[in-house]
Amino acid sequence: MSEGAPSIAADVLISTQGNLGRITLNRPKAINALTLGMVEAIAAALDGWRHDERIRAVILDGAGDRGFCAGGDVRQLYDHRPPQSDFAFRFWRREYLLDHAIATYAKPIVALMSGLVMGGGAGLGINASVRIVDASTRFAMPETGIGLVPDVGASWFLSRCPGETGVWLALTGEVIGAGEMLELGLADATVQRDQHSALVTDIASALDSHGTAAAAIASALRAHGRPAASRMTPLRTMIARCFCADRIEGILAALEIEASDWAATTAASIRSKSPQMQKVALRA
Repeated sequence: MSEGAPSIAADVLISTQGNLGRITLNRPKAINALTLGMVEAIAAALDGWRHDERIRAVILDGAGDRGFCAGGDVRQLYDHRPPQSDFAFRFWRREYLLDHAIATYAKPIVALMSGLVMGGGAGLGINASVRIVDASTRFAMPETGIGLVPDVGASWFLSRCPGETGVWLALTGEVIGAGEMLELGLADATVQRDQHSALVTDIASALDSHGTAAAAIASALRAHGRPAASRMTPLRTMIARCFCADRIEGILAALEIEASDWAATTAASIRSKSPQMQKVALRA
């Protein structure tokens, strides 16, 4: 692949910039919702760069102003639903293999997660080795609201959030921003969106002068990183108190005892979702 020349595979733009591989989700009108073709194109690019000594790190981002990725293309899954085909099995199998490949990739993958980051989008971004968010970022795992369970590695990364905050996110599908993601360990740094191009350029430049790719990325982030406020701190005590039960019924009972507007809203959110998937999510 020639320097800087993009290769269009399905709805993904794949290119190189110096020692950087670049993958851009390119369905902005659909908030970059993942299709099977996109999953396969990303997997192929990562596989091709895995042993390419010229590529020392990978940038993963999304086109458009609305979001990094809103999740899997539910319409595509519906149109190819069983028993007509085994499409859903093939899609999820390949998507989960891709998420695992990202989580275990030997070279740093820097995810620039602007706007909506939900479901399958979180599988791509949260599993990356360097997770960058900004003021526009909105993260959620809303699966229990549509009869599914938080997947794409969520039982790993949500269970490692401090206290019971990961359980709260899994059961409520609550939307959080950049500051909360940083506090809960779901992101590593905040870089304002208008600085993303400069950050990528600086990473590419630093890769030429630093011993390791990790050091090059850390150097670029020091120049562009910014703090972000979080609203989680006052909520964490209530979340710990109410979400420590090992059954949904116990969590709802604790929310009743809490007797606050937050508790009432949270209980209503839990009750509005699939009861079976709530239990599966909690067990996971």
